Amino acid sequence: MKHIAWLSVGLLWLESVLAVGPAFSRDVVVMNLTGVINPSAASYVERGIRQAEEKEAEGVVIMLDTPGGMMVSMDEIVKAIMNSKVPVVVYVGPKGARAASAGVFIALSADIVAMAPGTSLGAAHPVDLQGKMASEKAVNAASAAIKAIAERRKRNPEWAVSTVRKSVAVTDQEALSLKVADLMAEDLDDLLKQLDGREVIVQKTPKKLTTKGANLIQVEMSQRERFLQILGDPTVAYVLFTLGLLGIIYEFSAPGFGFPGVVGAICMILALYALNAITVSIAGLILMIVAVIMFIMEIKIPSHGALTIGGVIAFALGSLMLFSPHVPTFRLSLTLVVLMSVLMAGFFSFVVAKGLLAQKAAVVSGREALVGLTGEARTKLDQFDGLVFAAGEEWSAWTDEETIPKGTRVKIIGSEGNRIKVVKA
Repeated sequence: MKHIAWLSVGLLWLESVLAVGPAFSRDVVVMNLTGVINPSAASYVERGIRQAEEKEAEGVVIMLDTPGGMMVSMDEIVKAIMNSKVPVVVYVGPKGARAASAGVFIALSADIVAMAPGTSLGAAHPVDLQGKMASEKAVNAASAAIKAIAERRKRNPEWAVSTVRKSVAVTDQEALSLKVADLMAEDLDDLLKQLDGREVIVQKTPKKLTTKGANLIQVEMSQRERFLQILGDPTVAYVLFTLGLLGIIYEFSAPGFGFPGVVGAICMILALYALNAITVSIAGLILMIVAVIMFIMEIKIPSHGALTIGGVIAFALGSLMLFSPHVPTFRLSLTLVVLMSVLMAGFFSFVVAKGLLAQKAAVVSGREALVGLTGEARTKLDQFDGLVFAAGEEWSAWTDEETIPKGTRVKIIGSEGNRIKVVKA
């Protein structure tokens, strides 16, 4: 009996150790991937997965809500997910979110796909840089890529191909029934509860997830990634492009390269970076360039407003056509286009008006420009000669008054020949 009692105590102690031993906090890395898929988004996902691997986390949850983006950046994200040493879960959420275009590839590449109620997945037909539907060759390549991803993750390959070829999209319930998504979760807490105990294959090795009560590590975008992500917004890119045009063209109307030119150049460089990550219509871009040419011509060859009106019309039409009509999220609001067009028209009306006034103004230069200024007598001044310092230079001067001592403040009232006439200030 004594041995049995000691054995019972030992078993109870062992049970308590086993119960407490693994109760240490398991880490789950959580990332929020929202907006356009671009280089900063790819950098963010790669960094988050790398951090999870270093911490030997239980897994990574990517909360996804995107209209799509660059194929190159999408490929980098897919590679990072499929080569991850820890399980990756893509959760299309929160409620009302969607994973479209490039987002479909990202979702299907995950070990587990989860969706929140009221979300959607699909519409992955590629478009080219001019905003038109991509060529058959590009569609075939995208179809093969998404089919390979679906087969690798044991998901519905036929549906995956149809979302590329026919832009098919499904709701959360439909995704579950078509075996595209693995589960539906109300929120992140519900997702972690459902993931607990689920088995996945990571790098050919089975792994049972332990996510209940896990320690969540929120990985946010760095300042650099956030800044570049903001630049990827079509509205921001458009505004920067417009401000860049205004600043640079202003330099054509005012000789030299001052503050407006510097700001304009910076805005233009940032805009070109942003436009590189967005589907842009070549026709829209050409119209905006034509508008710029018209504005410059108006400055150099005044046409009494005809070129300005033509430039504003070309600018407005180019703005409406600039981004792909096949990607509704990339379209500019009509209000913004109208505001920018009015700003452009007002700016050039002001520049042209100032230019005309400058042409009509009398030319004032040399000693005539000194009249009304004050200076200092550098020598004694009388009716014959003397020196005055004014406007940063020394001038020959005389006065009708009695002698003006050296160092006296004087006012310039006229000029004659090579000399200026002064009186005491």
